[in-house]
Amino acid sequence: MRRTLYLGLECPSPEYTHYPVIRIAPYSKELPDIAQALSQLPSFTHFLFTSKSAVKTLQTLMGDDADHALGKPAFAVGKATAAVCQEGGYDVVGTASTETAEGLTEMLDGFPLENARLFWPHSVLSRDVIPAYARTRDVVLVDCAIYTTIPQCIEPVPNLDAFDEIIFTSPSTVEGFLDIFGQLPCDKQLTAIGSITQARLDQ
Repeated sequence: MRRTLYLGLECPSPEYTHYPVIRIAPYSKELPDIAQALSQLPSFTHFLFTSKSAVKTLQTLMGDDADHALGKPAFAVGKATAAVCQEGGYDVVGTASTETAEGLTEMLDGFPLENARLFWPHSVLSRDVIPAYARTRDVVLVDCAIYTTIPQCIEPVPNLDAFDEIIFTSPSTVEGFLDIFGQLPCDKQLTAIGSITQARLDQ
């Protein structure tokens, strides 16, 4: 039986050993950029979500103002993020099949956005793909970093000899793994979720 170590935030299978090497650190809603974005909630026509963590963190930051997002159209990266959006009361009108920012922008090409006012809450580590795309389409985009990811080392640290495969879910999990173990093992299958994570593994 294959023995798999899963490094992401939420483990998708009970057959995996879950060892999250990162954690989410939300920013304060009192920060000027976040406070300003939250004050504009009623004016947004669409929400863009590039991770489950963004959906959950925004829900927490909105607090009693979460009703402003109920029923609002949302675009999501991947089925898992779309499902969390629906649980939060958003109307998911588009789900990118390729779970990257590029996949989301490719999907957005099929939607009329001339009068849209988009809100993109995201990690501070997010790339500039979505803002660059919005500029090419002359779309109003309010982008706001609402959280970051922080490496963590939970004791006891697993013995890598016990595993055949290690699953990395983001570039941050690669960094978190290296912080703990120093280098990537050569005798394991290293599985990346998504092309961006694979590119970090290949460096």
